Amino acid sequence: MLTSTPAQIREHLISAGPAFIDSLEKRTEIDSYARRLSLNAVLIGHLEDKQIASLCAFYMNLRFSKVHISNVSVDFRFQRRGLATELLTFLEEHIKNLSPTTWVIELEVSSGNLQANLFYAKLGFVPHFQGHTDFPGGSFVKMSKTVN
Repeated sequence: MLTSTPAQIREHLISAGPAFIDSLEKRTEIDSYARRLSLNAVLIGHLEDKQIASLCAFYMNLRFSKVHISNVSVDFRFQRRGLATELLTFLEEHIKNLSPTTWVIELEVSSGNLQANLFYAKLGFVPHFQGHTDFPGGSFVKMSKTVN
């Protein structure tokens, strides 16, 4: 688990590359999002020279055995090395060890982000809802995965 300041998270989000940060900025204000993640989310990731190389921020609902992933991002210098896959694998193992209950991991991804949609599908996430928000490029897909 990581403990990171809002400034460290903001720096990491920006380092994930222009396409990532541009998409995120269409939906939220980066500084307040980084602050919310720092204060409220469970954070896992990889560090490289004391900087966040990869990050997965999620929220757990123990009562309903649900996990909502808010963010998965990798610094552009470390992309295509399997770090995001490692994070999600670690998350699955972590929740399996919490209790023998069946868990549901949920996330939302932009409909237009084909690379991310394929990535999550490869890891077993299944689309179950497509929606639209008022934000530019606001079409999204809700995906989930059941973990036993």
